[in-house]
Amino acid sequence: MNSARWMRMLPLVALLVAAMSAFAPGCGSDDGPNDSTGGSGGAGGGAGGSGGSGGGEPATCTGNEDCEPTEECNGGICTPKQTCEADADCPGDRICVDGLCEKPCRVDSECGFVHPHYCDTNEASPTFGRCIEGESCNITANCGRDESFDYCDDGDCICVHVENPAPNREGVCRRRTPTCSPCTSNEDCGNNAVVFDDPADCIEFNYDGEEVPVCLPRRRGACPGGTIMPSAEQIAENPALDGHCIPATNNCADFQPCGSDEDCEDNPAAPVCDLVRRICIPGCRFDYDKGETTDCAPGNVCHAKGTWLNPALLADCATAHYFGQGKCDVPCTTDTDCSAYDGGTGTFGCFQERSGEMRCRPKAAEFPSVPSCLDDRECPDAGDERYLGFCDAQTNPMENTCVYDVCRAGNDPRAGCGADIDFEDCSIDYKCVEDPTTPGYGTCEEKTCLDWGGANAGCLAGQFCAGEPMIDPMSLEPTGSPLPPPTGVLPGECYNMDVGNWCVPCNDHAQCATGPTDSANPGLCINGMCSFGCDYDAQCPGRWSCSSDGLQASCGYHANAPGEGLQICETDADCGTGNKCVVPKVRGADYNSFGGRFAAFKVCECSATNSCTGDFTCNQGVATASINPEDEATYGVRTARYCVANNDVCGPGGSCEWFGHSSPLDPMDPDSPVFAVFVCAGTKPEFPFPGAGQPQVNVTCPEGTMTGTSRADQTQCVFSRVCWPFLVTPPGGGDPVCDVQQPMN
Repeated sequence: MNSARWMRMLPLVALLVAAMSAFAPGCGSDDGPNDSTGGSGGAGGGAGGSGGSGGGEPATCTGNEDCEPTEECNGGICTPKQTCEADADCPGDRICVDGLCEKPCRVDSECGFVHPHYCDTNEASPTFGRCIEGESCNITANCGRDESFDYCDDGDCICVHVENPAPNREGVCRRRTPTCSPCTSNEDCGNNAVVFDDPADCIEFNYDGEEVPVCLPRRRGACPGGTIMPSAEQIAENPALDGHCIPATNNCADFQPCGSDEDCEDNPAAPVCDLVRRICIPGCRFDYDKGETTDCAPGNVCHAKGTWLNPALLADCATAHYFGQGKCDVPCTTDTDCSAYDGGTGTFGCFQERSGEMRCRPKAAEFPSVPSCLDDRECPDAGDERYLGFCDAQTNPMENTCVYDVCRAGNDPRAGCGADIDFEDCSIDYKCVEDPTTPGYGTCEEKTCLDWGGANAGCLAGQFCAGEPMIDPMSLEPTGSPLPPPTGVLPGECYNMDVGNWCVPCNDHAQCATGPTDSANPGLCINGMCSFGCDYDAQCPGRWSCSSDGLQASCGYHANAPGEGLQICETDADCGTGNKCVVPKVRGADYNSFGGRFAAFKVCECSATNSCTGDFTCNQGVATASINPEDEATYGVRTARYCVANNDVCGPGGSCEWFGHSSPLDPMDPDSPVFAVFVCAGTKPEFPFPGAGQPQVNVTCPEGTMTGTSRADQTQCVFSRVCWPFLVTPPGGGDPVCDVQQPMN
């Protein structure tokens, strides 16, 4: 078979191997020189030079196999290989072969199937990296018998048939293709279990992101060094992996069994070499809360290691949690036992931990008789009002000290990427403010009300927080401008409300129509005091709330049984023709009996034709829709419609719904029975409200009400959204009054 025909028979994933075989690196073309005049187009193409550039425009390519033997694929174009007279004329790892710079061969299978060649892998040989004449054979048993050749002395050769063998021979002896190297057949890998104690097969596996046929050893007991058993998921995706071993890195391009920790030092996730399995494994950890090793075999301890205390690990959230890994070994007895962990620098000592175990760790710089800290938890609380103290591993991890007069600014990388958690170096009432002259470090300064999140958390009742943003109750994003503070009040400072403007007694709603806010929501007279309209929490004094809660347009109170007002059922037969008996949904989720205060029950789900029986009407199902705009798939999707008691309170365009609201029969007794509260539903034009195969229906609120402006009440009809007063106890005691809370001494 000629080389061109052999290449065309290969699967696409093997073309790269085929190119190296038919025109083997270090061997030149098996068919001799090619004049590249266009003619036949080389071994890879037909007439007109489709396999190479020929005499016309440069040919496009995806790999070297698409180009002439004197060309290579660069950036999708076949370009001439560099000419040479000696290896020194070639760049990088190329060698000079027949006047052209070629990549040296690495394994015998790269020498093709035309001539009886094998790859010279002896770096001391003048023909290193080249395909040279090998030991001839007819069968594998012939290999290793010709004393002129010594590369088969270990009995690891197979007889491979070639097109142009030596006289009276059929092939050449070749060492089988190593684990994870590209192959073309099972024979390349040494699959004959009679000949080889450790047979392997040619199986497709990940090679730097591509599925390529490579040699994978069969599993006989433990996997060979550098390999592991494939997972059940990997076998399910590729059944051929069953019974074989794969590289521990899951990438054959990275396959290299380790022989020491130095072979694993570029992998912070697995920096320890398991010398038995010859794979890189994670380091051990030390529990600084308990003062003991957590994940070593009984009798071993976790010794710290200098190379794994690299401060660069702490600078990146992706690697910070690898800082401080150790290595399991028997306990130390003297400092000399620690030379393997500090690189022989003498900076480590053998110290006893709280658990009693003896392990190696860095010595303190100024006091070598005590250990340097390695974790914040090793820095005791100094009782400072502001600073909690931390272990300064960033400055010099081999000579760490506990620091109590500065703090680390910004997010703590050890919390993980995206965690957005700051270093906790300051006490709860303080924050770390970075010093421009020492990037990454700062001083602990008292938090402002803005740091606490606004007046409700950072100020006293009846105070405002200067500069607090207006947070939209629907989007939960800042909007508009903060309230202007009084003269002299800086952003982040608390200031008192004007009691005369906010604490206004009333007898009717008209007295509360105008007030200290500019909201379009009407003010209401509630319990003899004005509650002024608002749009945002920040428009109300601290501890007051901007809410429509309690201001919904009620359309029924049902106390005798849970869900009364809804048509209760046990089976579909209770609901009328075409209707179903179902567990009700409230705001996109199944009714869950609200912590057991309501008993479980079912209701009649009705069709669009309103087939409810008796005194029940099919509502619009607004209360079954999710109210969270972030739930793109379910927001505003009506999942069902239920039969409710006939009621005209909500008007001709309204719908009486159960939103899950409940109230105790006796407000003074929280353990008393509860009753369901029904509310008139309404929808805004932008509220999607499709679902259940039914057309969108705009549900309108009764006159004098409107749909709410927050996520919680956006589909409920409410009378207003107002600032609800927060009453405080006077300094001398007595009944709560509307006033500014006095600070505690």
